[in-house]
Amino acid sequence: MGSDRIKQMLDVLSAACSIAMCHHEKWDGSGYHGLAADQIPPLARLVSVVDVLDALVSVRPYKSGWKIGEVFGYLKKQSGIQFDATVGSALLAHENEVMAVYR
Repeated sequence: MGSDRIKQMLDVLSAACSIAMCHHEKWDGSGYHGLAADQIPPLARLVSVVDVLDALVSVRPYKSGWKIGEVFGYLKKQSGIQFDATVGSALLAHENEVMAVYR
């Protein structure tokens, strides 16, 4: 019983480590560590897209937030370059739901 719980915790930590280390990689290989395409762990590919979406929409001390429509235009343009096109398409397929969150 206790060992199962420890394994679950290690699995979560492993996933978190993968995301933290790889979510700034770019699909074309021009990211921090030069990982490209399928070398980038799937969870990191997912977090990469939503991290950029949130960063662009959010107001920061050094910038204004982008309008959500502009963000979606950027995500479409970068799909297959910066982002996994499959992940980008999946997010874009739910554009109305995502827009509702940021209104």
